[in-house]
Amino acid sequence: MSSNTNRDDGRESYYSKLKSARASNYDINRALAEIFDNSIDAKSNIIDIKIRKDTIDNLINKIQINDNGTGINNLKITTTHGYIRDRNDDEGGEFGHGYKLALINLSNKATYITKCKQHEKIQKAFWDQLSMAEMDTFLPECSLMSEEDFNSLNYIYETGTFITLEDLIQNTKSSFNINKLIFYIIKRYHKFIINGLTFNIEVKSMEN
Repeated sequence: MSSNTNRDDGRESYYSKLKSARASNYDINRALAEIFDNSIDAKSNIIDIKIRKDTIDNLINKIQINDNGTGINNLKITTTHGYIRDRNDDEGGEFGHGYKLALINLSNKATYITKCKQHEKIQKAFWDQLSMAEMDTFLPECSLMSEEDFNSLNYIYETGTFITLEDLIQNTKSSFNINKLIFYIIKRYHKFIINGLTFNIEVKSMEN
């Protein structure tokens, strides 16, 4: 990662964003909740969480979060830090930083794939946090995905957002506790759960 973290115009570099975000008080449950909030805002009533653990050290090495919501209309726009849109009173993410900071605090690599119900466009964004810090860019790699490539991934929902977190940071690995995660979900999303929101959580040990 580049040691030159200062810009001539005084704006924050991505290296600085990465460093300061990871020194914040986000824990794994709060970070995941930023992602769950987006799923709820997208009218999802099912959120699948798949946790994969390494068979050698028994620490988690991958997290997948899939929902059956309406998807994201323009993924590239929402990847902007400070993204602003009109929000309803029952929606989260007031300042437009939430899920981007969550990704920083969970992993070095993250992939978002979203199929929007409105026009069925399939979009993909890939964050390589360390590479982005080296290049001093805030934008991930954004592209469109073909229907054929999307179908090859065997996702079970016709629309929604599908997230894969890999190269997890050490704090994510060491702080994961399935019982605390379940308790946090029940407490935070109680009113949504009693109104029909389902969280499916699967934890499996697999070879890295």
